[in-house]
Amino acid sequence: MSLSLSYTLPDYPKPGDEDLLKGVQELNCGNYLKALQYFETASLYEHEYGTVILACIYYMGLSDKRDPVKAFQLFEKAAKRWHNCTAQFFTGLMLYKGDGVEKSFKHAIKWLIYASKRYEARSFVGAIFEEGGFGVTQNVGKAILWYEKVIVEMEQKPGETVLNLFKDNNAITITNWEQAADFTSKTRYLNIQPFSVADIARYYNNYDKRFIREMLRDSFWYLMASPEKNVSFSQFNFAMLLQSRTYDLLCKNAYDNGGMEAKALFCKANDVIFDAANNGHMIAQCIAGKHAVIHNKYEEAFDWYTKSKEKGFIEAHYELALLYYRGLGTRKDYKKSLKNLSLILKYGSLYRHGTVYLLMGKIYQAGGFGIKQDIGNAVNYYKKSVESGQGVSAAAIGDIYVQNIGIDQDLKKAFEWYSIAASMNSNAGKNSLGRMYLHGHHVDQDLNQALTLFNEAYEGGYQDAKKMIDFIELVKITEIAQSTFNRRCSF
Repeated sequence: MSLSLSYTLPDYPKPGDEDLLKGVQELNCGNYLKALQYFETASLYEHEYGTVILACIYYMGLSDKRDPVKAFQLFEKAAKRWHNCTAQFFTGLMLYKGDGVEKSFKHAIKWLIYASKRYEARSFVGAIFEEGGFGVTQNVGKAILWYEKVIVEMEQKPGETVLNLFKDNNAITITNWEQAADFTSKTRYLNIQPFSVADIARYYNNYDKRFIREMLRDSFWYLMASPEKNVSFSQFNFAMLLQSRTYDLLCKNAYDNGGMEAKALFCKANDVIFDAANNGHMIAQCIAGKHAVIHNKYEEAFDWYTKSKEKGFIEAHYELALLYYRGLGTRKDYKKSLKNLSLILKYGSLYRHGTVYLLMGKIYQAGGFGIKQDIGNAVNYYKKSVESGQGVSAAAIGDIYVQNIGIDQDLKKAFEWYSIAASMNSNAGKNSLGRMYLHGHHVDQDLNQALTLFNEAYEGGYQDAKKMIDFIELVKITEIAQSTFNRRCSF
């Protein structure tokens, strides 16, 4: 069963009440254009909830296309006329983001403070003081106070949830809530929430519009009910601020005087990160997973990455793919690794695609663990990775042409791909290209060029290059010694 609104018409309806009822009925049927017309009529009758729901529809873009300008005008109207807390929050949020109105932290902070009985509003006040600008002086101290205020109060009232839109109107209720607790399933990969609608508008150009419409629809219902407490937002931002202050202290070479303070801040930041993770912050959960990996606690890392993935953090899919690929914290499973990687390609940021294609290439090159070896497919993925800026993938293609596995050995092509890798500043590529110069494979032997490439690779962190550097130095010493011996023998 899906979420829906239930509205009880009063015994003595006011102007706009009947239009609100008809709008709710059409909304529940998914007839957003018809619902929009009824809510517009209710708004003309100066109906508070007709106006706020209408603003939400324009904000989400449910009826036709998103109209942030109209949404802001309606939210601002409801905020001023009826002091509606939800309207006050979104008026402040849109001013903060510059969404449908000129960006102004100065005016945003006023409305967010008005709406500060909503915990997320207090968190955004902290964010404004943290960033500064647009009419507000940056003040990290105040930011920390606002974040801490949310954290402390939520810890004191652990059962309290974020206020929903109809907190003060018993005539309007959410139905089927318990049966539809998984309504966010369609939003998990894009992590669309009401607070991020402006940020995901660009997806209209990159993804199926019908799919995005479903995302926005579910986001609308999230706004109607808003069941989750939002302390994790403040905890995460608070932790990031603490880490920033730790870094500042260390950069100032304040280890003697500030070393203990820096260590205390760092420890506190880690504690707060885990608090945020436990309260459901998806980025904090992913960071907790990375922390576990550092300490070789791979099963714990797997659990954190899984939670982060289920919350919608796309980066967690990559971390899970790595664990499945390496068999750490879970059994080795290339098929599941590829599944996670495919989701990143579909929904993730372009910056990550190069590393995703690289790992997919490695999986198909190795084969096994649920995936048949396919060298041709591996090369194709490596090429896509190179196109995305990964020079190490060009080196991997070169290796395939050298090793004669699945593809006939071709030293000419190997040399070409190693050269591409080196030009992209791949240390592995420089090392392999150096070997070709060293042995004279498809190129005249050139110890000096080989040494230059090995040195560059080693300076870039490729430790295996040191063996080749030592070897060439030994060869040169031997040649000098032989030359000296031959000259002496000539006398």
